[in-house]
Amino acid sequence: MDNFDLKKWSIIGHQKVISTLRNIILNQRIPHAFLFSGASGIGKTLVAQNFINSIQCLSKACPCGVCNSCKSIKNNTHPDIIYYDEGESLKIKDIRKLKHSLSLGSSVSPYKICLLGRIERLTIEATNALLKVLEEPSGKTIIILTTENHEKLLPTIVSRCVLFNFLPPAYQEIRNYFSTYKTKKIESDLLERIILNSGNRPGIIFKYLGNKDKLEEIKNIEESFEKMLSNDNSYKKFDQATNLAKKEKFELKEIFEVWKSYFRNIMFCKLELMQAKKNIFPEATLKRYSLQKISKNISEINKASILLSKNINKKLLIENLVTNL
Repeated sequence: MDNFDLKKWSIIGHQKVISTLRNIILNQRIPHAFLFSGASGIGKTLVAQNFINSIQCLSKACPCGVCNSCKSIKNNTHPDIIYYDEGESLKIKDIRKLKHSLSLGSSVSPYKICLLGRIERLTIEATNALLKVLEEPSGKTIIILTTENHEKLLPTIVSRCVLFNFLPPAYQEIRNYFSTYKTKKIESDLLERIILNSGNRPGIIFKYLGNKDKLEEIKNIEESFEKMLSNDNSYKKFDQATNLAKKEKFELKEIFEVWKSYFRNIMFCKLELMQAKKNIFPEATLKRYSLQKISKNISEINKASILLSKNINKKLLIENLVTNL
């Protein structure tokens, strides 16, 4: 493992995290548990997968992409790598199965590795079972956990892992990459809109590029939201709230995410963190909201999104929300 080729990772941002992981591999002192924390679509899983590929690579040029280990990883047939990144929840039986698999040790590679994604979806029983796995690691095993927010996890889980916080890549780095994505230039205004709605998360940008209809849907939500905010007639606002209350909870959560993104983008523009800001929001919109008001509005939407998961009257919830924005 003399030649570590970071270019093969093909990741936007997270250079400090990657550099640290590189040194861990080169020093051949790999902890048994890692925790990657950051927003969805930010690149946690991609970094984890490349990290795993580099650990299991059998060549001196790591990752080489041509050894038997790299080929089996590419084909999702590697016997010493376990992925848990699907489904709505993980139960205790899943963690017991994982514990048994790890106890068998590796068969063709130096390590037995598990990537356990979105661990906030674990049941309480499964979380306690995972804690025991972390407390009593089996042989040469590595567990990589991912979460959107490690502060919501049990402190005992976090304390037993090497924690890496993932922050959004810099705007300019994202723009430079996607402006020449697949050698096909993307229209500048469209790219600007996509980056704004992604929250600087490359995974979300890739989704938008593959689904222009979704971007159009978000644009329509924003326009309806702008009209509602600029309307001084409370009755009309309540009419809109009534219509929104007819939607399913998962649809409302998506709408709330767009609303939060809308205010975050205004904040970025006011702070001049985005280029071409005048092309995105009218000057009147930028003047309408102070940074304090933007922060308050985002907080109100967050509270409403949390309450939406409880048994609550959707109509009253949305009426209160739009009144406070």
